[in-house]
Amino acid sequence: IIAANYKPLVWSGTEWIPTEHTHGGQPALRVADGNFQAAVRGVWSGVDQEQPRIGALVFIAPKAGVYHVRGTAHCKPWEGGAASYPFVLLKKDTQRAAEVKRLELPRDDTPVPFDIEVDLSDGHELLFLPLMPHWHNAATVRVDGVEVTAK
Repeated sequence: IIAANYKPLVWSGTEWIPTEHTHGGQPALRVADGNFQAAVRGVWSGVDQEQPRIGALVFIAPKAGVYHVRGTAHCKPWEGGAASYPFVLLKKDTQRAAEVKRLELPRDDTPVPFDIEVDLSDGHELLFLPLMPHWHNAATVRVDGVEVTAK
């Protein structure tokens, strides 16, 4: 929630990854076949920092205004047994990020559409963030057909 906790990931040549605090290669973000894909991992026993390994796709508003945002999110876990995984859209300013929309993504890759309007100031951000609150779970979250248009 605190804006200072967000750090940019670095491009590895194939994906965006953190320079520190990874586990099993997560988080790792990429664009493939025109879709955003995030490999994320929940907290794991025996890891030096008990924090989930998550990353977000970020839209930075080029000017103040209302933006129409839509797309479809899917989740395909490869470890763990959680029934669903949260995916949130956050509106971030210089101090904090506030939740605008929350989706629960089923573990069977079922598409979950979203369609919202959000008011953003110049330079503020909209985050597409797959969360991983479940211990010992890991998944790939895919977002298809993301569109952000000024109204």
